[in-house]
Amino acid sequence: MIDFNDIKRIDIVAFLAAIGYRPKYTRHECCWYCSPLRVETEPSFKVLLTRNVWYDYGEHAGGDIIDLAKRLYRRESIHEVLALMAKVS
Repeated sequence: MIDFNDIKRIDIVAFLAAIGYRPKYTRHECCWYCSPLRVETEPSFKVLLTRNVWYDYGEHAGGDIIDLAKRLYRRESIHEVLALMAKVS
């Protein structure tokens, strides 16, 4: 099982690709996606590559890889999130 420090180093773009999400476009230091958290047709989910953080303008929420995984897997327990992410990486 991967630990908390390992998970913080996981690239959000690589994680999203591993679960089937591809950016709609990349501009400057940002990758834009249709949100993996809800259904939409226009990209409003941004990953800032230099800081490895995300923000969803439709949800008005953002954070790091752990915050994203908690929302995607609908879990609050870090241990459960780590276990689920270990299956992907």
